[in-house]
Amino acid sequence: MAQNQKKVIVGLAFALFLTLVVCGLKRWHVHPGGDRQGVGYRTSIAKDSAEILDLAGFVVLLAENEDQACLSLSISVKLSSSNVYREMEKKKTFLRGVIYRVLDKAAKAGSPQIISKEQLKRDIIGALNGLLVTGTVNDIYFTKFLVI
Repeated sequence: MAQNQKKVIVGLAFALFLTLVVCGLKRWHVHPGGDRQGVGYRTSIAKDSAEILDLAGFVVLLAENEDQACLSLSISVKLSSSNVYREMEKKKTFLRGVIYRVLDKAAKAGSPQIISKEQLKRDIIGALNGLLVTGTVNDIYFTKFLVI
């Protein structure tokens, strides 16, 4: 019995190590210079146009699914003005929590194959717009959407 427990612990430790290595290599590949770290950075699209805020990645565990372990995605948010960008920077921790709640609700609602990107967009936009005072979120872009 103890031998089996030892094998399970070694297997779990190896799986954790492998996951950390893969995530680290992926992070290095996406951001090799280490710049653009943090929750977001701003990119102006054009004069008098909206701003885009890139948010750091989100990872949500899927509900009781043995085949898929998690939903991993990155989100870019198209904002109505630079005032909204400043407001989101001030409230970024709280707003990320709101996005996590929307993603967690979607992950627990059904199987990963049924998760609709369009419904997620509508839910996230609605949740964020309900909290913003200086403007609105016009659109959401998924720059990465993986069911792992």
